[in-house]
Amino acid sequence: KDLVWAHYLHQNDPINSDGGIPHLNNTTGYLAHNFGAQWVHTFGPSTMLTVAMGENFGAQVTNVLYSGDVASINSAAGFVQNFNCNYVVTKRCVLPGITFSGYNGAGEQLATGGGLSRIYEYKADFEQTIKRHTFFAGFNIDTNNKGQSTSGGSGINFSSFPTSHGSRGGDGFASFLMSLPGGANRSDSSNSQTGGWVNGFYVQDQWKVRDNLTINLGLRYDLSIIPVIHNPKGDYYDIYDFDNGRDVIQKMPPPCSATQFAPCMPGGVLPDHVVVSSQPGKFFFPDKTNFQPRIGVSYSLRPDTVIHASYGRAYDNWATVETLAQGVSSWLLQSNEMVENLNTQAGLTPATITTAQNPMTQFIGTYPSASPFGSVTWNNAQQFKAGYSDQWLFGV
Repeated sequence: KDLVWAHYLHQNDPINSDGGIPHLNNTTGYLAHNFGAQWVHTFGPSTMLTVAMGENFGAQVTNVLYSGDVASINSAAGFVQNFNCNYVVTKRCVLPGITFSGYNGAGEQLATGGGLSRIYEYKADFEQTIKRHTFFAGFNIDTNNKGQSTSGGSGINFSSFPTSHGSRGGDGFASFLMSLPGGANRSDSSNSQTGGWVNGFYVQDQWKVRDNLTINLGLRYDLSIIPVIHNPKGDYYDIYDFDNGRDVIQKMPPPCSATQFAPCMPGGVLPDHVVVSSQPGKFFFPDKTNFQPRIGVSYSLRPDTVIHASYGRAYDNWATVETLAQGVSSWLLQSNEMVENLNTQAGLTPATITTAQNPMTQFIGTYPSASPFGSVTWNNAQQFKAGYSDQWLFGV
């Protein structure tokens, strides 16, 4: 006999809000779906096989989009394309975020979410009764990854200084009208996670020793392989390992130079208390000791009285796994480009000003700081340890 079932659930719950100026919309999208299918085959009165598969996906993405003709606005403004175009998230030109001292400002910000979580599961369970023994065996193989997540945008800020007389006067909006920015930035980031697995295997014997006595003996083994985080610029993330007083980098980047910007290693050598991961490219190592014995006894003292007792160990192989893989720093990567203190020199002329159309013209590249220890960030041990609980039960 065969039994087959399947289901599919889908969720799309966007939340919209005002973006700060007319026609600019802030949308946070919550998108998810769940799929599952199962086949149960009964070979006979004592043997049964269950095979199943499923997928679970969830994403949260926030975009700030202008509903008007962005291309025409950008064309009329005359922005150079390497300032507000050609991001990982989109190749089109976005409307830069424009802010003025003392006024409200706004602009577009784009992002994609490849999935806060994307899990595929495959499992099988087999059951067979032989005389007084009912044997169970099975396994599950689950991926545990995150798809590519990207974000991009550009911004210009206008301060009062370029239109001031020394420390007096000046207005941010006046600086905007004269195309005299005080600073600008461009962000273009992307990352993904691959190689994550949560796998489990088990066997169990339900032994009916006598009509009034049953003993259950079982063993389960789980293995969590932490996903690896990737960046298009290279896998050069780092983590703090304060338990051992060091910062750990994924891989060794090329040395910084006049032509080699981030990602690069300042000075070409590792700073004090900075090491390369013992498995280059990977941060976290799986715990291979997750054996979980199970034992239970059920004794029928009288027709209306049963005594039962059991012990089992259970590991939590899911909690914090994806978050752990994302708990990294980007000391060496520097995904944000920024210029500051523009148009502050005395005696500005048309030949010496930096315009809003090309505000990043002075930007050459960014270098990582000399040491990663100047900021507050994640602290993680490289050896993963799954939480577990020992459970005892006694009842009458």
